Amino acid sequence: MYGDTISDAMDQAIGETRRRRAIQEAYNEKHGITPKTIIKDITDIASELKSKKDKRLTEDLESEYKDLLEDNNKKKRQFVIQELETKMDLAVKDLDFEKAADLRDQIELLKR
Repeated sequence: MYGDTISDAMDQAIGETRRRRAIQEAYNEKHGITPKTIIKDITDIASELKSKKDKRLTEDLESEYKDLLEDNNKKKRQFVIQELETKMDLAVKDLDFEKAADLRDQIELLKR
């Protein structure tokens, strides 16, 4: 906390922190616990979320376009991709960027 003077609110917060710390230290001493820092790898949350989203989209696409994917007809697939691109363009014009992003992801997965 920064400041030239300690306000009542700051004093209460500091006091509460000290009270809790004293309780924790007494508990640790009684039970022979030595606090130690945890060591974990830093993970990229964004990539985890993207992989989960890709998996969900793949499952959705497989159920929605099951016949198309099994048929492996390139003309049909290209037609569906063009429809999705049109829908994506309309979503962008309507400023519905979340829907546009979902459609973009569907198009990417269909093109694979």
